[in-house]
Amino acid sequence: MLKTVLSILLVLSAVGCADQNVEKYEEKARNDGRAGAEGARKAEEEQVQRMEADLARLQNFYQGVSGTYEGKFEIKKIVYPIRFTVISTVPRYLGSRIRTVDEVSDEINRLALVITETTTLTSENGTSSMGCQYSDIKPFHHLGRIELTSKECARSFTLQLNDSQELSANDSEAAQQAQEIAGLVLENRWTEPLAFEVEARSIHLPSRYKFLIRK
Repeated sequence: MLKTVLSILLVLSAVGCADQNVEKYEEKARNDGRAGAEGARKAEEEQVQRMEADLARLQNFYQGVSGTYEGKFEIKKIVYPIRFTVISTVPRYLGSRIRTVDEVSDEINRLALVITETTTLTSENGTSSMGCQYSDIKPFHHLGRIELTSKECARSFTLQLNDSQELSANDSEAAQQAQEIAGLVLENRWTEPLAFEVEARSIHLPSRYKFLIRK
């Protein structure tokens, strides 16, 4: 009888220890799960912060170049006023909520420019205008250059940031100046009204022509 009682007690003790071990493993798993989830959350927040910083620089450029620019060019001693209206497709996010990686990535992908070009024509019959709209434009923001081409438009343009004083002496000087200004615009440190040096090409004209446009 005594042996039977002792056997029962030993079995119950073993079961109790096993239950305690299971509980310990389950608690450890729960703690590891919480730690893993917290680590993943922090990692995503850090990634979002980096992406938001990159997006903020991009928005500095897109919002910085947005606006209306005017200038004029001359062909065969005839002067033509020209206007470029630049609009960013995505406004800057001003909310306080921490966004997700997907939300920030979506904004970066949707960010583009819509640019409308209008040239004024004057003749003995009066004044008229011609032009074209260029959509979904992705500028070379780090170079300060914007390429405008479209199958629907007879003319194409290359716009490079300029200090608005005069046309560059050569292509190399124009590219260097545009890149320097772009760096300041990206950091939101350019304080003067923006200007572009424009090179225009047309299927109706054999040569290219350059001119300045200013905000």
